[in-house]
Amino acid sequence: NGTLIDPATELPFENAAEVGPNADGSFDVDSVVDFDDDGALSGHFEREALFPGLLLGGNNEFASEGWFLLDLPAGYHRFGVNSDDGFEVSVGTPFQGEFTAQTVLGFYDGGRAADDTVFDFLVQESGVYRFRLVFFEIGGGASCEFYSVNLGTGERILINDVIAPGSIRSYRSMETVLPSDFSSVIIRVA
Repeated sequence: NGTLIDPATELPFENAAEVGPNADGSFDVDSVVDFDDDGALSGHFEREALFPGLLLGGNNEFASEGWFLLDLPAGYHRFGVNSDDGFEVSVGTPFQGEFTAQTVLGFYDGGRAADDTVFDFLVQESGVYRFRLVFFEIGGGASCEFYSVNLGTGERILINDVIAPGSIRSYRSMETVLPSDFSSVIIRVA
């Protein structure tokens, strides 16, 4: 949006990302977060898709933001992000309109080859919670997977995976929170 300044030129960085079809320029992703900038296999899963709004390969110095409405039971949870490069996952209060005060649950701030960061948290009351995942790419390869971990088996399960039993559901809006409806996540790329 013209606010990130290139220190070499003192001009705003060019936003080379494609604008999404939603009114705010975002994309609706009707699957999982398992992205790679060249579609190659990376991380733990084999369902890589290109980051929405970017061309195949060679994408450096970009960021993506995903918004999730996650239906979580009360109890102890373990989530993880496998990323190349950095990320931050935060959560707001139970769904009641706009995204409110957020708590950072997990992050990695730097460059790295695809690697995991796992984090644990406690949900005191069952409900639908707003989550936000911000991913950034510095240089080289770019990939991001967002998953939960089965505490009994250690199995990683992509968020919103319609194939895997025990997957945490993600919804686009409260109107889609139906027992048999997997919806999606909203992704913005810049």
